[in-house]
Amino acid sequence: MSKLTPICALILARSRVLAFAACISLLSTLSVSAGADAAAAARADKPVATLAAAPLKVAFKKDASGKNEAPMILILKNESKQALSVSGTVAVSVVVHNRPKTRAIPAQTVAAGAEMKIDNLAAEDKVVLETAGFAPLTVVVPYKP
Repeated sequence: MSKLTPICALILARSRVLAFAACISLLSTLSVSAGADAAAAARADKPVATLAAAPLKVAFKKDASGKNEAPMILILKNESKQALSVSGTVAVSVVVHNRPKTRAIPAQTVAAGAEMKIDNLAAEDKVVLETAGFAPLTVVVPYKP
């Protein structure tokens, strides 16, 4: 076997490294797509699209008291004829490094025709509300009410 010149040895070594990297990339892509297929199959058991929209009327108002850090209040009115249990999360639009990116909205029972208020909201905050038996309701806080 003949000896390779240093340049040929370098090219051969680099081609092996590139081939290895290509194999790893391909395997990663295949495993991610297989995981996505499994997640899609799991979601197929619980189709969200077939669930009805929650009977909640959404309104916003600006907090004039100044007691909150953020000035907006989300008002949800239960328009159904039965009480609803509502919970959810708020994904804040302005993230501060020493505070959480989300905050939980504890479950509350809203009587028929009653209102639920969520305060301390800023513009572009994303509120996701969960109600048993209904599709999740996503609301983005506007700049002006």
